[in-house]
Amino acid sequence: MREDIFQNGNGGAAMLGGASILCVLLFLLLLWVMQRMIVHPTNVILKANRELSGGNEDYRIAEKANSQEFADLFNSFNEMADSLKKMRIEAYDRQLREQRDELKMLRAQLRPHFYLNAITTVSNMTYQNRNEDIRKYLAALAKYMRYMLNIQNKWVRIAEEIEQVKSYLEMQKIKFPGSVDAYIGCADSVADTRVPYLLLFTAVENSFKHAMSLYEPLWLVVQCEHYQDGDFCGCRMIVEDNGKGFPQEVISMFSLPEEETPRSAKDHLGLTNISRTLQLIYHRNDLLRLSNAKTGGAHVEIWIPEENDEAADL
Repeated sequence: MREDIFQNGNGGAAMLGGASILCVLLFLLLLWVMQRMIVHPTNVILKANRELSGGNEDYRIAEKANSQEFADLFNSFNEMADSLKKMRIEAYDRQLREQRDELKMLRAQLRPHFYLNAITTVSNMTYQNRNEDIRKYLAALAKYMRYMLNIQNKWVRIAEEIEQVKSYLEMQKIKFPGSVDAYIGCADSVADTRVPYLLLFTAVENSFKHAMSLYEPLWLVVQCEHYQDGDFCGCRMIVEDNGKGFPQEVISMFSLPEEETPRSAKDHLGLTNISRTLQLIYHRNDLLRLSNAKTGGAHVEIWIPEENDEAADL
C-alpha cells in the first residue's frame, strides 16, 4: 500500500515537471513569436522615423513584413516619405522661382533711371553747344548699351564689369569736365571670376550719387583682388571715394541680421539692391561691408565667395 502511494507520487511529480517544461517552452515560443511578429517590425518603423526626422529623406523600409498589418504600415511610411520629399522639392523649386523673380525685379530697378539721366545729360549739352562732347558721350553710352543688351545670363566676368565701369566713368568725366578722376585696378587672378552683373557698377554709381560735389573733384578708387579671411575665400571688390562718407546709421543699417535688414531705402536703393542680391544668391548677410576710409570718404566692399552650384542656379 505504501509502495503504491509512493509510485503515484512520483508519477504526479513527473507529470508536473513535464507540464512545467512544456509551459516554459510555450512561453519561449510566445516570446519568439512576439519578437518576430511585433517587436522587430515595430523597431523597424521606429528606426525609419528616426532616419527621416534626422534628415535622411531617401530612407525607405525595404524589409518584408511578417503580417499584413505591418506590411500596410511599412507601405504607408514609404508613401509618406515619398510625399514629404516631393513636397520639399516643390517648396524648394517655388522658393527658387520667387528668388529669381525678386532678383529680376532688383536688377530691373538698376536700369531705367540711368537711361533717363543719360538722355537728360545729352539734352543739356546741346544747349551748351558741346557737340564734340556729345559725340564722345554717345560713343561711351553705346558701349554701355551694347554691354547691357549682350548679356546672355545673370553672370559676367569681373573684367567685363570693369570695362562697363570705365565706360560709365568716361561718361561722367564728359558730363563733369575736370571734376572726376579715378584709379581702377584688377588683379589677373580674379579677372575671370564670375560675379552677378551690375553689382560693381552699382557701387560706383552710388559713389557718384552721394559723393559728387560741384565744389571739389571726385576721386574714386576701384580695386578687385583675391581675398581670404577666416571661412571666406574668393574675390573682394572695393569702391572708395573722397566724399563725406557714410553716416553711422547707414553703416549700422547694413550690418543688421538678414531678417532685420531693410529691403528698401529711398536714399540708398543701390546699396539695398546689392545687399539683397548677395543674400539671395549666396545666403549670407556679411558680403556687403560699409565703412569710412581714413580720409573720410565712403568705403564699400563686396565679397564674392568662390562659386558653388546653388549660386549658379540663380
